[in-house]
Parts: sequence; structure tokens; C-alpha cells
Amino acid sequence: MTLFFSQQFTNCNICHRLKPRPAMEGETFSHYAYHNIGTPENVELRKVNGVAAGFVDDGLLANPAVDDDPQQAGRCMLPTLRNLGVTGPCIHNGVFEDLSIVALFYAKDNSRSAKRQTKPETGEHWAV
Repeated sequence: MTLFFSQQFTNCNICHRLKPRPAMEGETFSHYAYHNIGTPENVELRKVNGVAAGFVDDGLLANPAVDDDPQQAGRCMLPTLRNLGVTGPCIHNGVFEDLSIVALFYAKDNSRSAKRQTKPETGEHWAV
């Protein structure tokens, strides 16, 4: 909870908070907006589902009710984080096995360290 509400380390609560103050009753840990966070492709899941590698996930833009606004490309609804510590996989396409990998994915942009620019599971650079 300390990391979640931290403004110095993670800032998770900026997007994953519905109520105006931390830990208010009825908090769902999402503001339910649509964002494109540059989620890497889930190649393994695509193989299982028979979807060709390189398929572009248009996110909200794929919804026929949404105008042809290129700003909507790749945006997906921000899910609630309730119970995320005991569930998985994470992110809309299930690309990350657990919450610790998600944290590392976000941390890569705030670090110049070569170690932070690679996926811990494979040692390869983060693919976007």
C-alpha cells in the first residue's frame, strides 16, 4: 500500500484510484479511463490463439462505436487492481506473469541502467 500511494517511487495511484483521497471507502483502484501504455505483444498467447505475430492491437479504435480517431489506437480500459497481488497474469493481454514484472516494465522509463532496460525473465530488451 505504501508503494501504491507513493508519489516518490511508483505513482500507481495516479491512474489506479477512483476516489479523491487514498484508501477511501468504496475505492476500486481504477479510474476506468482508456490508456495506451505501450504494452508488449504477448507472443505466446498469440500462438495459442492462432493469431499471427505482429498483429496490431488497436484497442479502443477496434470498437465500431468509436469514431476513426487515431488518438484511440492501442488504448485499453484501465482495469481495477483489486486482488492483483493474488491473481495473474497482468495487463490486458496477460503479457506479464505477475505484479513485480509490471513494476519493472514501468520502472524502465525512469532508469538509465542497462539492467532495467531488459526483461528479467529473458534478459532481452523490452519489446513494444
